[in-house]
Amino acid sequence: MKANIDFLFEQPEEERALAWHSVKLEAEILETFAASSAPGERLELAFRRKEHELKLLFDRLSIADARELHRRFTLMLPSDPIASRFGRLIGERRARLLAFLADARRRQSLKNTL
Repeated sequence: MKANIDFLFEQPEEERALAWHSVKLEAEILETFAASSAPGERLELAFRRKEHELKLLFDRLSIADARELHRRFTLMLPSDPIASRFGRLIGERRARLLAFLADARRRQSLKNTL
């Protein structure tokens, strides 16, 4: 029996390749990006706190979701609300968060060995 794969060719290849998919903790990640600094909190400390909270959320993602989020942050599509928020961070912070997401498989392996 031949599988019907016509649905794969309904969109041009460029559009298929540049699509993005939601991840498990999408709402929580967006809330963290949108959070404002606490009263009296210095801006630098607020962004450090935000980066730490994002890493805690990213650590809870499955390997597949971490890869998808890494892909979305790398593509930076204008229709992607998380990627557009991510793009507003300074380059050093973005690099650290991307490295953290890329390290998901190793972190999972370490958790499994303990």
